[in-house]
Order: sequence, then structure tokens, then C-alpha cells
Amino acid sequence: MTLQVPFEDFPATIKRLLGLSDAYLKAHPRGTLITAALPEGRIIVAAVADVTMRQAEHILERQGVTAWAGGWSSEGVLDAEFVTSRRPYVAAVAYRTEEDRPGLWVDAYDDEPTELQVLEYMHREFVHTGQIDDLPFDDFLKLAQANVVCLSPDEIENYAADKRSRTEA
Repeated sequence: MTLQVPFEDFPATIKRLLGLSDAYLKAHPRGTLITAALPEGRIIVAAVADVTMRQAEHILERQGVTAWAGGWSSEGVLDAEFVTSRRPYVAAVAYRTEEDRPGLWVDAYDDEPTELQVLEYMHREFVHTGQIDDLPFDDFLKLAQANVVCLSPDEIENYAADKRSRTEA
């Protein structure tokens, strides 16, 4: 039996009904699926959060719930979506350089990043690797004149499928 609750009520519900402070998180089309259950129990408490897994983890931890990767299933078998390996989001950043051509920086993420997160990771990497001095982030943004593109796993698969269909025709 699965009890579905709003994400906001999840921590209080698992503590009250199950006496637990552990939850399992996995990606979901609407954000993150959060579940908790007792191995010997017949109740699974589930919620869907409209946030990334990382954000859900932070929210839960602030409410005294430890988050783990995974998910409970009432059927006793893992659903196909969970068995399939995680597919990454890919972000690419075109940016201005001192050379005659623009630079291109590419990175991958487990959860969908915002443009700001992508640029923050890029800035950190460039400072860490010595590609730029310890330039403040705001100054970096002005100089780089960056253009960020993020592709979801589905978009990446669609591009590949389109390419396959054009080459097979």
C-alpha cells in the first residue's frame, strides 16, 4: 500500500507513521520521487517534489531526514525507469576569449542545472585550473559574455534518434 502525500508533509508523515528519518530519492519526470518504508512493513510513503534531487535532499536534511539514492516499490521489483542507468543533462557554454575564436566549455550533470549553476561551475573550474585568476564571478560574467545551452537527457536522445533516422533513410 502506498500513501501519497505532498512533499511538504513528507518528513512529518514518515516520522509519525513509520518512525523513520531516512528517505530514498530518485529522478522523476516532475522533479524528484521521494519514498520511505519499513522493510517488514506494508506501507510506502511517497511524495513528488518539483525540485532537483539535490534540492530535495537539502530540504529534507533541514527537516531532519537523511536522503539516500534509491526508491521503494510495492511490486517487489524495480521499475524499468530505475533500473536504467541515469542519463545526464549536458550543458555547453560558448564564451569570449582573447583569441580569434570563441571558447566552448561542456559539462554534464545528474540533475537539470540552471544557467547560473552552469556558469558558477565553469567559473570555479577556470579558477581552480588556473585558466583565469581568482576573478570575482560578476567580473567573469561580464568578460566572458557567455551563452549557455542545457540539453535534457530526452533532448539528447531525440537528437541522436533524428540523426539515426536521417542516415537510415
